[in-house]
Amino acid sequence: MAKSTLICFALVFTLFAVMPIAESRPLVEPTDPICQKIYAVQEGETSSGIIQRFKLDENHFLELNPNITCASIFVGQWVCTEGQVV
Repeated sequence: MAKSTLICFALVFTLFAVMPIAESRPLVEPTDPICQKIYAVQEGETSSGIIQRFKLDENHFLELNPNITCASIFVGQWVCTEGQVV
């Protein structure tokens, strides 16, 4: 009985002591966009319209604006129209 209690304790210790350490390390290094030009969204504009207006690649636009969902931009929202992801 004592041996099974010891094994159970070891499992619980591993879950609560070791797992949070492993989970806190990112699997992939995060990338940070560096914005060089911004634009305030105007009434009636969409993400695709802004992408076309500034002749941007859609994937690059979304990398520069990681917190944007294309369906929900709003008037006055600042979007990055030029920059790089490092």
